[in-house]
Amino acid sequence: MTSPTELPLRQRVARIAPFFSGTRTGFVLAIIGSVVAASTEPLVPALLRIVLDKGWKDSSFPVWMVPAAIIGLTALRGLAGFIANYGLSWAANRGVIAIRSSMFDRILDAHPSLFTSQSASSLINAVTYQVQGAATQIVFSLQGLVRDSLTL
Repeated sequence: MTSPTELPLRQRVARIAPFFSGTRTGFVLAIIGSVVAASTEPLVPALLRIVLDKGWKDSSFPVWMVPAAIIGLTALRGLAGFIANYGLSWAANRGVIAIRSSMFDRILDAHPSLFTSQSASSLINAVTYQVQGAATQIVFSLQGLVRDSLTL
């Protein structure tokens, strides 16, 4: 039998995907938040270009609108980032609960020799901390990939 680290990425993702099947809402929120944040990224330099290139001479628009728009964009980007982080955290926590539940069920059905060969602390560590760390890394890597790809 091959170890999980020797499997291709697609197969490894396919193995954990069922645990995240009920978290589509969180991922959709995260993608929407990332799209909004990435789409507003080039708008701030565009607004600053208006002030820097045209300066205060052009009276075709009120100058006070540029700082107001920058503050509004900053607030919008903050809200979009919050929504993206909240959605991903929600999805990650739901997935972690599903993985932990599955692992705990497997421990309950395990052969008694498992408990003589493994210490209780290593089993507890695997069920609690390793699952949390792995799920968090996977989910936030996905967020970084989406956000950076959209920004680019």
